Amino acid sequence: MRLSCFRRAAFRFLLGLLVANCGTTPPPRSAGEPESDECVLVSPPSARGDTIRVALLQDVRRPGLSTSHNDSERMVYRHLYEALIRADCRGRPLPALAEAWSPDDEGRKWRFLLRRDARFWDGSPVTATDVVASWLSSGAARRLGMEPDSIYVAGSNELVVWLGRLHESIPLLFANPDLGVTAASAPDEWPAGTGPYRVAGTDSDMTLILTAAHPDGVGEHRPIRFEMVSGMDPRDVIDEGHDLLVTEDPRALDYAGSQSEYLVVPMSWDRTRVVVSPRRSRPSRAGQPGGDVIPDESGLPRRTLEELARHAVRAEARAAEPPHWWMDLSMCDATTVRPESAITSATGRSGTERIVYRSGDPVARDLAERLVALGASSKDTEILAPLGIAPDIAAAVSTGESRLSAVGLNPAAFDSTLRSGAELAYVVGLPRTVSARCQAAAELVATIPWLVRSEAPVSLAALSLARAIAPLVDTRKRAVVRRDRVALTIDWDGTLLLYRP
Repeated sequence: MRLSCFRRAAFRFLLGLLVANCGTTPPPRSAGEPESDECVLVSPPSARGDTIRVALLQDVRRPGLSTSHNDSERMVYRHLYEALIRADCRGRPLPALAEAWSPDDEGRKWRFLLRRDARFWDGSPVTATDVVASWLSSGAARRLGMEPDSIYVAGSNELVVWLGRLHESIPLLFANPDLGVTAASAPDEWPAGTGPYRVAGTDSDMTLILTAAHPDGVGEHRPIRFEMVSGMDPRDVIDEGHDLLVTEDPRALDYAGSQSEYLVVPMSWDRTRVVVSPRRSRPSRAGQPGGDVIPDESGLPRRTLEELARHAVRAEARAAEPPHWWMDLSMCDATTVRPESAITSATGRSGTERIVYRSGDPVARDLAERLVALGASSKDTEILAPLGIAPDIAAAVSTGESRLSAVGLNPAAFDSTLRSGAELAYVVGLPRTVSARCQAAAELVATIPWLVRSEAPVSLAALSLARAIAPLVDTRKRAVVRRDRVALTIDWDGTLLLYRP
């Protein structure tokens, strides 16, 4: 829950006392190249139209109700809230709430100059104190590894952030949407942001209406009507005449491709489905990272991954492409996983031998079912050896007692059993790109504690998550867009913007 307006005011008062003397640092310089045309998926329409209708296949909650956001929420939030910088589809930094930035102390410290015209939805100016208050009250700063005393207000529109580690270029951390700046609000209201849009109202619990945040943006930013249609067949959604739908459903994409009024536009490869299994690791000695049953980090053979991508998955997929962000955590020496957050009793055994996936994830379902099919044959069981589960399956197959099955669980049940490690293996979706690698790894370990088997606190830099995680396939969605109705730009994490920033 967000803090009350009174407590937020207290934050502002205290932060006003922290205006720091940060030395004779040169003023921030303008940074960031112009956005590449390759990040513009669809050019602006030839003529201004009316309200844009966007179909969302997932429900959207107000910010602050959860720290985990689905794709639909990310799209909505990206129109309402700004972090200090943006990053385009190639990861290149661009101005957002900050118009300029510069490094100091070999990139351990970063100084930001806010836009002079930055305003909240009510027209009030955004100050550096507002930025820090927002980060602290939401908990985003601490989650991303920034302690309160490492953030300094250096002027009304200038702040300094100490990271403590050398960065040769501006860290993507500052584009993390969790650092989107908001003003204080009542618990049941959408917090005011600094983005080009504001929440103008709702038609129902399943519809959000966004309009230009300020009068000078009305001509450029058309109203957007986000309609939540979870549970509907995407083909029916297309028939209802929406201007934009993002999906990986092959039937819906084939159907949209047959309609002359629609474009079907490929997006970035944004998700990697992986297999994790408690059988892949064993407890280690105190202070040491978990030992591994698997002798190397190669995972399944490339040929097997390509066959999974081509024949097992009913979506656009490719064999998982390295490098993966969890493969190198050497920069995370300051991030410690504590033993109280780890579960060392996970055995990977339950009443049946199950490969489990989250219901509502058809790609994970397809992969789990194909792995079960491979494990049911004594000839193919050896293919699963890199997953750490082949010996158990092979023993069962040889006696004709294999009960291997693929099972989908609702999100709550899946999260619970994933944390306990009670199943044989799990098919999990991970983002291909993260803005804060150490935070992402820490959150992953908190979600799957048995990835770490240690009797004492251990640094993330000492872990070998690459051995605990077996990548399978990368997937990407496609945008179904009504012709000459909407412009589309794609950000670093695959999130779409319905305007040209």
